[in-house]
Amino acid sequence: MDDRISLEQERELKLVFRRKKEFPNRHTFERKLSQALNTAGGDSRIQRLSTGRIVSEYWDTDMFSLAEAGISLRVRSDGAARWTTAKALSAEDDLSTDEILRHRLEIHATDPVPENTAPDPALFRDTPIGARLLAAVDKKPLRSIFVTEIERDVYEILVPDGTRVALMLDGGWIRSGTRAVPVREMELEWHAGERTTLYRIASHLCTAFRAVLGTEGKSDLGLRLADRPAAAYCPEPLPFAGQDNSPGEAAAMAVRALLARITVERTRFCRQPENPESLHDLRVDLRRLRSLIAFLKPCMEDSQHRSLRRAGCRLVRPTAALREAEMLANAWHRTLRTGPDAPAVPDRIGRRIARYRKRCERQALRGLSRVRWTRSMLELSLWASEVSPAGTATLTEEYVRGRLASFWEDLLRCGRQASPDRPSDYHRLRVAVKRYRYLSAFFPGFHAGDLLQGGDDTELLRKLQDALGDWHDAQVNLEQACSLLSDLRGASVFFAWLARECAQRLEACERLLEGCFGDERVR
Repeated sequence: MDDRISLEQERELKLVFRRKKEFPNRHTFERKLSQALNTAGGDSRIQRLSTGRIVSEYWDTDMFSLAEAGISLRVRSDGAARWTTAKALSAEDDLSTDEILRHRLEIHATDPVPENTAPDPALFRDTPIGARLLAAVDKKPLRSIFVTEIERDVYEILVPDGTRVALMLDGGWIRSGTRAVPVREMELEWHAGERTTLYRIASHLCTAFRAVLGTEGKSDLGLRLADRPAAAYCPEPLPFAGQDNSPGEAAAMAVRALLARITVERTRFCRQPENPESLHDLRVDLRRLRSLIAFLKPCMEDSQHRSLRRAGCRLVRPTAALREAEMLANAWHRTLRTGPDAPAVPDRIGRRIARYRKRCERQALRGLSRVRWTRSMLELSLWASEVSPAGTATLTEEYVRGRLASFWEDLLRCGRQASPDRPSDYHRLRVAVKRYRYLSAFFPGFHAGDLLQGGDDTELLRKLQDALGDWHDAQVNLEQACSLLSDLRGASVFFAWLARECAQRLEACERLLEGCFGDERVR
């Protein structure tokens, strides 16, 4: 490799300040940082390494080919020197094991680039990402996409256990044409030692400085500012237990993968809160995580398990009201599509529902950007990074098989006893189906139910969960509508429509239960 090329593995955790007034005073920051770390315990040493202004110009093709390939290319200047850097995920990187830690290969080329001149992609030809970079550019001209202008203070944190973390306090702007967005953040780069220590430091800094978890880098923000089309969402696949994995190892892998997915899905939702799919995906993985935490009780102390379960609840809570408002808005739109014979419903009902949904959306965005939510993610990430094969040894095959069999029996019992005259039966059955499906997916081969009628149990359970979910949504819609719209004239027509829809979905559940359990149902 060319002597002018150097490689680094960047592993960073980003904390951002939501408001200008929360950005720390640079003159007092070191003292407050020392106080925050002393609160965390230990005898950490803090050393200020540098301070100065950094200007970075990011380049790409007109079609954002580098961004599509997962590569960023920039020319950076600190006033004394200019150098080119390419960042990308290397082929060996596995984000499913890194929770909320951003993990990228960083390649520097010290060959100076004249000002206002595009960097030469050929500089990176012999690097691990050279072939991918050159294929993305493919002789197309590069243009300046955006520029970052940052005032940066760099500190080194040395912890007695050998952990070494670089902290960058960044304040400035990202500019693209006439548009600009502010940058107010702390970057924690993990250089050596224990990853758990990094998460502890981040948690204490969140409390001390009221910072929250950031999931977008400067390149992500700059590309959005430059109107790069949104990339398709491709979630990291959930890992399953393999022949060489113990149940404990499989569970730890699943927790890490869920945390990685939730991090991405939170960013996606904050970008597009009006997209119901982004809310749905986030809530599904949050529920999976909560089910898995409850399942892992044998691996933890009682106090730790209670703490993690509370953290899981705090993650779900901000999205609950928005989910109900979204369902009610969908029900309203369905009434408008029921055909010319549908009874007329006043437009003011739709306007109030839209205002209510917008208010819930703002509440959800605030809730997902609070210190409490961030600390919950860090608490779960801390546990996931501490898990070792020894720590999960209590999750034995016998335990997993026994618990899944118990969940299956509970599902069958609820299904046989469920009566349309008792809505609480249907709620219990819905919970039982979700719990079994979520957890059996992480441990395939440990249990397979074979006591349902009508064919493939997996497909029947999926249909049953969907039908029970639709019925539950209809019930919630009716309750929400009665609470929100009871004072509006003409709302009774909408209430009657919702009641009919609820009854129809209950009938659909009944037909499916008859198909699943037949004569075994208790009348």
